[in-house]
Amino acid sequence: MNANCRPGLSPKPSKHHDPNRKTGRLWATLIGIVLLGCVILGWVLRQTSSSSVSQNPLDETADISAAAASQEGEDSRRSTSPFKRHNSSAASTRTKEVIAPAPIVEPAVLAPQLIAKLSQMDLSQGSLTPEQAKQINQGLKDLVALGTAAVPSIREFLARNADLSYGDQKGGKMVDYSSLRIGLFDALKQIGGPEALEVSLRTLQNTGDPWEVAILARNIEQQAPGEYRQEILKAARESLGQASPDRLAGGDVAPLFQIIQTYGDASVVADLEKDIPQWEYYAMMTLAALPDGQGIPALLRQAQDPSAVGTPRGDLALQMLAQASVERPEAGAALVEKARLNQIPETAWRTLASTLAGSQFEMGTPLVDNPYAGPVNPAVQKYHIDEGNQTVYTIPFSPSLFEEQIQQRMDLIDQLLAANSNPASREPLQNARAQLAGISARANDFP
Repeated sequence: MNANCRPGLSPKPSKHHDPNRKTGRLWATLIGIVLLGCVILGWVLRQTSSSSVSQNPLDETADISAAAASQEGEDSRRSTSPFKRHNSSAASTRTKEVIAPAPIVEPAVLAPQLIAKLSQMDLSQGSLTPEQAKQINQGLKDLVALGTAAVPSIREFLARNADLSYGDQKGGKMVDYSSLRIGLFDALKQIGGPEALEVSLRTLQNTGDPWEVAILARNIEQQAPGEYRQEILKAARESLGQASPDRLAGGDVAPLFQIIQTYGDASVVADLEKDIPQWEYYAMMTLAALPDGQGIPALLRQAQDPSAVGTPRGDLALQMLAQASVERPEAGAALVEKARLNQIPETAWRTLASTLAGSQFEMGTPLVDNPYAGPVNPAVQKYHIDEGNQTVYTIPFSPSLFEEQIQQRMDLIDQLLAANSNPASREPLQNARAQLAGISARANDFP
């Protein structure tokens, strides 16, 4: 028993067992526990919220940020500067912007739009402005840039036989082509490939316009050399067979004869002889130029025809024989024989001698885009024959020809002088020989 606690007496309070101090410590402990619990609860709530956000697969902000980061990387790769700096704030700003891409017009949709724009241009004023000419040229270039996607639209337009002519418009020379159809023909050639070639062939078979036939023939031959010459020749012969002054409305059929000159053979001779009454100059010039001299016998028949002797037709046949004599010795031999038999009229000697001296008949510049063009040479003389609307050019002898060709002509003149007894022939033939000798001398002076 404690000595300090006696019966009947209250014990003295000890400073170590003060009840008030014990109660204060208890309250402090409880308050600390509550505060700690609040802190722990707040931390748990924040962790839970963060976890739910980061694990949401449909978070739009996260997706846009990823897209922006990818674009930023792409921009960095495209930059030409090695000092491009990544700006996180700029990237963050771009995540809030969604830029819609520019709409892409498919070539199959754009091609008919270009054709419509070109074909619907108003030319009713009879003139073209520089801006219109620029639009036409650029529109045709844009069609070529579309490639094969433009071919169906071009085919559809050409099949309608529609056209716009620029050549007869004031300011039309600013356009690269004489008409819309001619421009589309060239677009097909530039695009190339089987589809474009097929459209050119189909148009060749359907058109009757001489210049269209000629230009299509040239384009096809350039794309497929030698493969479609029979089709080209057939198209030219059919167009010529269907041609008439009323149908052509003043058109020139020279391009058709030029095609026959280039690709013709013995099969075209009979048709050309039938064409002489309507296109005398074109037909005889073509006979003289046929490959391998296949038209020479027909020219001889024309020169020997009793109804043609002493007429312009007979004189022209002799002149064409003289023109062909440089390439075809049999033509020169036929002239010498006719001179020996005194079958060359006096009216024919001057034109025959002029031809031997170098003056050549031509039909113009072969297969050109501009139907109004002719040979560009100040010494060229142009003649128009109303019958058949024929235009021919006389081109002077060129000093650049080989000495051998000059000598061949001089030798033929000597043979004609020796075989011929007609006094009317001597002066023209001697003048022609002197002219050739002068050309030869000048050529030797300037090698």
